Amino acid sequence: MSGRTDPLFARIRDSCAEVAASARRVAIDHAAIEPCAKTLAPHIAPLAHTAEHHLLDRGDDTLAFFVVLDAINFGSGWSPHLTKDGGSGYFTVAKRLTQHCAAHGIPSAAELARWSAQDCTRMFAQDPANPDVQELMRLFAQALNVLGVWLTDLYGGDHLGFLRRARRAEEAVAALLIMPFFRDVARYGGREVSFFKRAQILVHDLKIAAPKHPLLAFDDFAEMTIFADNIVPFVLRADGVLRYDDRLDRRIASGGLIESASPEEVELRACAVHAAELVRDAMARAGKNVTAREIDQALWIRGQEIREKVATRPHLTRCTFY
Repeated sequence: MSGRTDPLFARIRDSCAEVAASARRVAIDHAAIEPCAKTLAPHIAPLAHTAEHHLLDRGDDTLAFFVVLDAINFGSGWSPHLTKDGGSGYFTVAKRLTQHCAAHGIPSAAELARWSAQDCTRMFAQDPANPDVQELMRLFAQALNVLGVWLTDLYGGDHLGFLRRARRAEEAVAALLIMPFFRDVARYGGREVSFFKRAQILVHDLKIAAPKHPLLAFDDFAEMTIFADNIVPFVLRADGVLRYDDRLDRRIASGGLIESASPEEVELRACAVHAAELVRDAMARAGKNVTAREIDQALWIRGQEIREKVATRPHLTRCTFY
């Protein structure tokens, strides 16, 4: 690839490429890259949020809403236990938060710092007797409490304060990494592997919600990577780009939990990031220049289409990073 890459985003790409080069449980089938690029091309579409699930067209309040929402944009490993509102775990949480903010306004930093697991259980209409759900609600409350303190201590309670100080998307992403649940880094073979999935997606979501907002006039959005979760490797596995060894394949197929930051989990995410870069290069060679952000959305859309049609499934990992 050509062009200047910011250090933080380069760190993600470089560390994931290093893992992909030495991975033992997950492999990239380079012969499948171009066919995958052709499959994904029709799914490249304008980036957009659904009005049903998000508080849109409210100016700064819309941006503040996404700051709060993306503070709890994790929990895929608990998703099978959630009471869902006609969609995924993410859309259930997003819709419930939208309803709360429409009725009561954006929660202040002080409110966020006080929210409890019980408050989250009520807001997201979850089962207070389910121990798996309650584990996630406690993590949601912890994430919101930390967000409230972060906003208060560093930005005087201003939900958009970190954007006001940033000159580039990279700086806005880096500002979020002070919060532990955004500090998405693992160790693999003695090296540090960076993903920063949720920090990137928060800034990405803000840009989609308000593309012309002056606080988001950064020139480096195209340098972001894909957002490494469990859906991206699932789609790439289904399309033959990723191959798993037999033991990992069986564990994922049986619904067994893959431990966060384990070698298997790091390889799944890192190989997906690197493979997506190869797919982007293949699209560029075919005359279709797209960003990793657009490829991520295309992979997500395809994932919803094929989820019930293929033998494999997304891996399950309980962590605060996706």
